[in-house]
Amino acid sequence: THLLADMKFMAIFSMLFGAGIVLMSEALPCPGEPIPDPSEPKAMADACRLSFEHGADVLKTYYTGTVDGFRQVTAGTPAPVLIAGGVRMDSDDAVLRVVDETMQAGGKGVVFGRNIWQSPNMPGMMRALRHIIHEGGSASTASPLVKAA
Repeated sequence: THLLADMKFMAIFSMLFGAGIVLMSEALPCPGEPIPDPSEPKAMADACRLSFEHGADVLKTYYTGTVDGFRQVTAGTPAPVLIAGGVRMDSDDAVLRVVDETMQAGGKGVVFGRNIWQSPNMPGMMRALRHIIHEGGSASTASPLVKAA
């Protein structure tokens, strides 16, 4: 079944490549005996590298929890690495801290949903994320943008 899945992915990648469409791959290691901790930086880095080698132009994965750990992920592939939001984080400041650390580690951005639209100040959260991702700001300089009305 793995071979069939790989063949389907390769067919999709080939079709998108031929059409000039950018392919984003959600690169997440699956837990199992060879991968007891799928959030471990090496496992995440390997998943991203495999997705890139199979044709992904942009990679979406989870933050590993540390700047050094996520740096292993971004250093392992030439493709841009974005972080998935996952479940709603505990606070807006927690969201900004994770994004700040992601950028410090070489990440290129975010693929967020609920961590934006469930923020008490959605426009402020979007301004704060833009400040960190596109303007080189930090979580501490972005936080007032979320709190502003």
